[in-house]
Amino acid sequence: MLLYAVADIHGKKENLLKIRKNIEQYRPDILIIAGDITNYFFPKDTVEYVKNLSIPVLTVRGNSDFPIVERLISETETVYSIHKEAYFEEGFHFIGLGGALLLPFRTKVCFREASR
Repeated sequence: MLLYAVADIHGKKENLLKIRKNIEQYRPDILIIAGDITNYFFPKDTVEYVKNLSIPVLTVRGNSDFPIVERLISETETVYSIHKEAYFEEGFHFIGLGGALLLPFRTKVCFREASR
């Protein structure tokens, strides 16, 4: 199984286009997005773009992602939030934990070291 992992897309069109190009070139089986799918704004556009990629997409929320991102993802059939959830594919098990450790600025998802 070939995995393609990215993080910190921040909803930027150039990042999304590069991801699509790499998927077409390398033909991975699964795309993993390790947080910061959006840049706080326009999450629907980014999730819509990602759901139309040709492979399953596994995600966890990052510190820049509002809770609406997980709700939008839950409404798709090809993008899966694996935050504290399991996903099974071809004998492989994926489990994620989104968020960040405490940061010196306000963020959407933070955990204290003891609660991870």
